Amino acid sequence: MHGDTRVTRAGLLPASQDEPFLTGPTFAAPYQAAGDPSQSAHTYDRFYNPTLTHYEQALSELKGGSAFVFAAGMAAVTTVFGTVLRRKDIVVLPSDSFYTTRHCSAPFY
Repeated sequence: MHGDTRVTRAGLLPASQDEPFLTGPTFAAPYQAAGDPSQSAHTYDRFYNPTLTHYEQALSELKGGSAFVFAAGMAAVTTVFGTVLRRKDIVVLPSDSFYTTRHCSAPFY
């Protein structure tokens, strides 16, 4: 596919008889999850929901790797810092970086 076509089709499921072309966004926050919640794909919107899953798939296809989206900027920052940084690491941030990242970075030292 040409790059322009890939952008318009990324993350979409293959066409299926009697199904809409686009599923549309999911506006639910909580989901029915009887029994063990770990056995359900969707339990609470901030963890996963069909819309975010489709968006991650689209980004993955376009960028050729894994993609993750977060409900908030600090969730993304905390995930990266918490995964990569070790005790005594020094983080250098530009003065115009996300304010809360600069303000709340003290717990990471």
